[in-house]
This record gives sequence, structure tokens and C-alpha cells, in this order.
Amino acid sequence: MEIHIESKTIITNRLILRPFKKGDFYDVHQYSTDLEVCRFMPWGPNSYKDTKNFLSRAIKNRKKSDNGFCGEHAVILKQNKELLGGCGLYIESKRDKEYMIGYCLKKSAWGKGYATELSKALCYIAFKHLDAHRVIATCDTENYHSYHVMEKLGMKREGCFREKCMIQEQWRDEYLYAILKDDWIVNQLY
Repeated sequence: MEIHIESKTIITNRLILRPFKKGDFYDVHQYSTDLEVCRFMPWGPNSYKDTKNFLSRAIKNRKKSDNGFCGEHAVILKQNKELLGGCGLYIESKRDKEYMIGYCLKKSAWGKGYATELSKALCYIAFKHLDAHRVIATCDTENYHSYHVMEKLGMKREGCFREKCMIQEQWRDEYLYAILKDDWIVNQLY
């Protein structure tokens, strides 16, 4: 997979990961109100105000990012410029060089390898450009598709946290996955 960087935009074979903008409201609101998309998320389904607040925070936080890559990214299909969802790269510990990745795609984008492709790109940025030592990701223990993506990346399941998150009015268990820079280099995930 090829990865190119232009300013604060990450470009892969099929995707463009760019900062969110106000004009993304309709597309973001559409997937963030879908009950199936929100099923394993600690947010949603979004109200109009929730989506507006998310976009405002995402735009503001990306502008404050000291490296230009941390924060939320809109996931755009290169072929037709369709907004497929969002993803993020977050610093968990500067001292320990630990970053976290996350992703959420609309239903029509599921099962096409986009989550794996964008996650590989985020790991590439974390390890190659931000000198991460470790990248983590979490998901609901019933979200098979999400943890399958993490396993494709070479991430290892490091733990299960019981009743870690309140999701849709229920306490839910959460898996923690991680990959170290040395493992990423061996797996050649770039």
C-alpha cells in the first residue's frame, strides 16, 4: 500500500484522510444517526447539536495539533470524493510515545477493507513520522469486525476490561489491542 502526505492530508491507494470541515455536516450527521453504526460507540445516535459539536471540536483540535496529524480525520473515497466516515490518531502518552487509533465508517463502506487501509496509514504516521513506540486501539468485545481489523494490523490483544464503557445505556466490556514499533517493522505494514 502506498501512503503519501500532503500538508495535513494522508493519501492511500483508495482513501484520503483529511481534516474535517464545516461542510461535512450532512455526511457526518447521516452516518452518526444510524443505529447500527453507533451500536458499539459511546456516542450516538447523534442529535443535530451532537454532530455540530463534534465537528466544531474536531476542527478546533486539529488546528491545535502540534504535529498536524493528531485528532480526527474525515475518511474520503478517492474515486468519487464520498465521505465514508471518520478516524483518529490520538496521543495517549508523550513520555511513553504511545498513540491510539480509532475509526467509524458508514454501513455502505463496511466489508471493503477501508478500515484496515486507513488503520495501516494511521500506524504508518504514528511510527514513521511521530516516532511512536506503541499504538493501541480499543473496541467493544462484541464488535468482531473491529477487532478483526486490529488483528490484521498485527496488533495483539492485551486485555479485556470488564464493564469499561457505558454504551447505549448498558455497561460494556472492552478489548485493548496494541502493536509495538518493532512488530510493525517486522510486519511491514506500510
